[in-house]
Amino acid sequence: MSIDSNEYNSDFILSSHNLKKYESETQLGFNSFITNPFKKPFLPNTWKWFRTSGEEKIYDYRVKEGETIKLDFKIPKQFTFALVSSARTPYPSQNGNISLKLEGDTGDFIRLGKRETVLLRDSESQIFVPTTFPSLQFREGGIDYKLDWQDFAERRPIAPGAFDEGWGYSINGNPVFGAASMYDATLKLNWDRKLNWWWLLIGAILGLGVYKYSQKEQ
Repeated sequence: MSIDSNEYNSDFILSSHNLKKYESETQLGFNSFITNPFKKPFLPNTWKWFRTSGEEKIYDYRVKEGETIKLDFKIPKQFTFALVSSARTPYPSQNGNISLKLEGDTGDFIRLGKRETVLLRDSESQIFVPTTFPSLQFREGGIDYKLDWQDFAERRPIAPGAFDEGWGYSINGNPVFGAASMYDATLKLNWDRKLNWWWLLIGAILGLGVYKYSQKEQ
């Protein structure tokens, strides 16, 4: 199923039956593709990455065995220096453009939307201010990456009057979560999902077997 930004707000609120059902289907114990290899998973076209009010919206998808997912999206380019692997290697990103190739065979996943609060030093008062950002974590080719907001906080101060990067204090009517945060943000997600050739072969064999059996029973 694929939904647009209007649909997910009503159909997949945090407490809804649909979202709980989706979450249960993506648990590792149900990750095998054998049960229904051709069932299309929940791959939204947009996701509310950060909400300054209400409950956080967490999207968590683990790529299933026999499945390859290509995913393109863009994050604000000022955050890309903090997108690093577990070995502290920066993820290659051009102006915030992220292009992922996620494989089920290496346990790849993407998870985003959890609120994370870190302390940023105010450039004028020198006081540390709790500032909240949205999470972004993924595994690509078996390598784990995440937006390391603690690293961001150590390298970037927060400044009164600065809001043109999409985060900071509440200025010009921009709502914030807590004392300071990212402003409301939505990610556009472009998916390309394919089954590995051997799953298609298995499906063809199973389909042929079912057809022959049905003919025999007639």
